[in-house]
Amino acid sequence: IRYWRPAPRFTQDDINDNRYSINRKLMFRLYFIVKNRETGLWEFPTGVRRNPDTMRFAASRKFFEDMGTNLRAYFISNAPLGHIATPTPPDAPTETTFFYHVLYLKGRPPFKAKQKEWADHAWVTRKELTEYEMAPGHKQYLYDLLWDGFVCA
Repeated sequence: IRYWRPAPRFTQDDINDNRYSINRKLMFRLYFIVKNRETGLWEFPTGVRRNPDTMRFAASRKFFEDMGTNLRAYFISNAPLGHIATPTPPDAPTETTFFYHVLYLKGRPPFKAKQKEWADHAWVTRKELTEYEMAPGHKQYLYDLLWDGFVCA
């Protein structure tokens, strides 16, 4: 133990600002966002709930449809972390997006298989989310909702 040295907190991916890598910003939580090919806006991967699915089951189903079986993750809770209502015309039903906290464990998302839906992707910190163009109202809401994790100086 006399010769033990802790691993560095900064990696080559930090120096290069490689947002495709999770091997960066090791002292912060990273969030996976994708660029929607149709709208050009950045968002968390999303799906639509079908009856009779519960919201948690729908989130889990969509997650494993998108990510496949090679990626391992853990849903922190059955309850959503938060939600936001999307403005709609008066005669249309309100669209509400619910956010679930999913902890990444291991594996690689199948980016090539999702190229029809996703134009790009990034692993970003809470602060870096503000640099991406998102749906109106989502950026500030997500900044307030999410957290950086335990940061030790």
